[in-house]
Amino acid sequence: KSERLRKFLTYVVEESLAGAQTIRSYNIAVEVFHKGEGFDPGDPYVRNISRHTRKALTKYYETAGRDDDIRIDVPAGNYIATFELRAVSDTCAEKMGGVADTVPPYLSVVAANEPVPDSPSLTPLRSADSANPTVAVIPFRYHGSPQDDESIIGEVLAGRSIAGLSRTPNFNVISRLSTTRLRNVDWTLEKIFEQLGSDYVMSGSYRCHDGRLLLSAELADCVSAEVIWADELVCSVADLLQEQDMMVDELISQTARAVVVHEIKRAAYEPLQSLSLHTNLVVGVHDMHSNSEKRFYQARERFEQVLCSHPQHATVNARIAHWLVLKLNRKGGWNQSLEATKNEASRYLKKALNAGPSNSLALTINGLIETQFNRNPEQGLDIYNYALQYHPNDPLLYAYKAAVLSYKGEGEMAVECAVKALHLSPFDPQLNMFHTCAAAAYYCVNDFDNAEKHAIRADALNPRHTSNLRTLVAIQVDLGKIKEAQESAQRLLRNDPQFTTSSYLARSPNAGYNSGRMIAERLERAGVPCK
Repeated sequence: KSERLRKFLTYVVEESLAGAQTIRSYNIAVEVFHKGEGFDPGDPYVRNISRHTRKALTKYYETAGRDDDIRIDVPAGNYIATFELRAVSDTCAEKMGGVADTVPPYLSVVAANEPVPDSPSLTPLRSADSANPTVAVIPFRYHGSPQDDESIIGEVLAGRSIAGLSRTPNFNVISRLSTTRLRNVDWTLEKIFEQLGSDYVMSGSYRCHDGRLLLSAELADCVSAEVIWADELVCSVADLLQEQDMMVDELISQTARAVVVHEIKRAAYEPLQSLSLHTNLVVGVHDMHSNSEKRFYQARERFEQVLCSHPQHATVNARIAHWLVLKLNRKGGWNQSLEATKNEASRYLKKALNAGPSNSLALTINGLIETQFNRNPEQGLDIYNYALQYHPNDPLLYAYKAAVLSYKGEGEMAVECAVKALHLSPFDPQLNMFHTCAAAAYYCVNDFDNAEKHAIRADALNPRHTSNLRTLVAIQVDLGKIKEAQESAQRLLRNDPQFTTSSYLARSPNAGYNSGRMIAERLERAGVPCK
């Protein structure tokens, strides 16, 4: 009966189903309850609504919802919704047992009081050709006795943070074996940079009280010695040991965002020529997915600048090939010389594959070119599957694989791949494209509500993406939102005045499948001309 509780529950459920790894109270306050950007994250407003929602859900499942097949919950200390099949809930509860009060035996750690051996300086891991920023995670220090059970938690947090950051191709992460020896010794950022070659260091300390863990964490730039992010986080010790807490997800998400924002700020005040390779690449990737035409073309300049110093670099050449493909989905892109663009992209891709035959991005763009330019989705899918054997956690591969599966009408697998892409990299600079692929996947299984949600998110991130606009029009037609579909169709035509359904089918990789013909028919119903 409460509108506030309904809004809260709808938001956290939809975000959770979309693959969100963490949902912050600040985002809920601003996006759901319109509290404004000045909202204080320490304000208990959202926590109180969450508490009332949990009580309302408990009462519902004890009364009107007692026979529901699926139970929704929003666990305390977390805004990620969980979903439980009632038929198996009792069995699962018995198997799980009580809350763990000991450290799981599979955790391999270095005891807090173990002396760090005197060893020669580690060989620097930094490479002048490294395309990604390198992050080191130092095990967090414990404020307490080394004999306490909680002294092990710093290693647990560091290990999970390293594993999480390693899942995304946006960063190089120093291995845990290389950083664990630094836990109990005095180190400086300069020494970390010299010995590990790390651009950024995450470190901090924690204490435990009444079953709660209080962590002070910070992220520093090794070169400038500047702290670029710091926060205090709280979680339950028991939940952390059972891998049920959102603290690690928060650490990973905040670290990734801070690095990207810092790289972008560096690019704003340093000359292009003096920036490191990975700064130009990080900012270039961010700009190539920007709504701004100026920034989109500046991305190409950044990549070319890097290419002057690293002409055979696989990732740099693949980035330019990717940029050329994306150019077609911007305003009027398909009306330019398609053959010339294809040839240029192919030249860069050939250089990328010669330099790195197993390079993840090069293989991904190879599949994209086969799909988009050569209109051979089957070959593209084969390339994506081949690449996933070497790079099983690359979100871009899963996103483009989802698109091809959507063309072919294999909707359930497409949804699975799209959700995995969002889960692997929820803070990705290419997030608009991930949502575009998710929209197409959900549309393929006739889940029009979820399809519209992802298409709208993609549109908000990049309203110039014509591929997403086409999908949005089709979704709105099938939802019976004809007026909205007509408005979206007009935006599509403003972006590409020469667009027709005939030209779409002549160039689209899904023209040979039912999905392409369906979208063309919906486009015409929304007012897009046939010829």
